[in-house]
Amino acid sequence: SASPVTSTTATLNWTVGEASCRVNVARAGADTVTLPAGSTTYRMTALAASTAYTAHVTHLDDLAGESAALDIAFTTAAPGGDSALPALRSLRIATGGGPVKAGYGYGIGIAVVGDKSYPIAVYRSLDDATWAAIATLPAGTETYFDSLPTDGVERYYRARHEAEGYTPGPYSGSVSATPVAVVP
Repeated sequence: SASPVTSTTATLNWTVGEASCRVNVARAGADTVTLPAGSTTYRMTALAASTAYTAHVTHLDDLAGESAALDIAFTTAAPGGDSALPALRSLRIATGGGPVKAGYGYGIGIAVVGDKSYPIAVYRSLDDATWAAIATLPAGTETYFDSLPTDGVERYYRARHEAEGYTPGPYSGSVSATPVAVVP
């Protein structure tokens, strides 16, 4: 599949046929790109707006050669009609089974699961209404640690995919945690 597709880019996604084989991605008028073994995504850039494309994805085995091509057809968006990024799959507080602790060296762990192709912006709030961006996680990162110097103050978190050239994805629902004092 190809998702998301903008006026100048498309992210191709496929299921691994042979995890030990390199992957070739080709399209008419462009050089073939060879990706590492097990690859399942590739972002095409410098595409023309409002244009139909077909990408050919094959697995490359050193002994058997190339497999049959998987064709992924897509049409780029019209200028200004770029697609939105996908929603996150989950957001939760990661406590490791115990209470969230306050003080030096402690904090709130946030586990985010989304599309590994796009950065994730994390937001924090003290009232679940007024939000501030606190971090942008690189594509593929699924955890964030928010260090908290004080106890007893509930904090809310939400996140979404954000990347230059794309309409941001929808916000996740919010999650919250209230750290407790560490008892020696």
